[in-house]
Amino acid sequence: EIDDIQEIINLEAEQLQEAVLISEQINNQSRKWQVYFQCLALFAFEEWLYEREPSLTVNTENSSTLQHQYANLIDAVCNLEVGNFKVCLIPSMLLMDGEVAIPRAAIELPEYAAHFYIVIGVDEESEIAKVKGFLRYDQ
Repeated sequence: EIDDIQEIINLEAEQLQEAVLISEQINNQSRKWQVYFQCLALFAFEEWLYEREPSLTVNTENSSTLQHQYANLIDAVCNLEVGNFKVCLIPSMLLMDGEVAIPRAAIELPEYAAHFYIVIGVDEESEIAKVKGFLRYDQ
C-alpha cells in the first residue's frame, strides 16, 4: 500500500446521478446497489487518474459494470483499459479497513484478468472516495 496516493477524491452530484441511472438499468434488485457502488469507484478512478496524468484516459467501452449482462455477475469493475494495461477496480467501503476480496473471476478468467487491481474506497454518504491501494496481477 502506498500512502501518497491516498488523497480524497470528491464525487460530484452529476456522478452520483449518473451512477443511479446506470444502476436503475439492472433488473436484479439485489445487484443495483453493487452496480451503483462500482460506478462511483469508476468515476473516482477516472478523476484520480486525470488529476495525475491528463494524457491518460480510461477506456470503459468493454467495462463489465457498463454492460448489463456482466454487471450482474461480478463485484468489480473489470475490462478497463489505461494505455496498454488492463485495470480492474475493486470497490470497498472507504472507512472499512482490513482485507478486500478480489472476485475469483477477475483473476482466473482470461477475459477479466487485469495487469493491475486497484482498491477504491467509496463513502457514498460523504460523496468522497480514495485509492486505497493496488496489486499487480503477478502478486
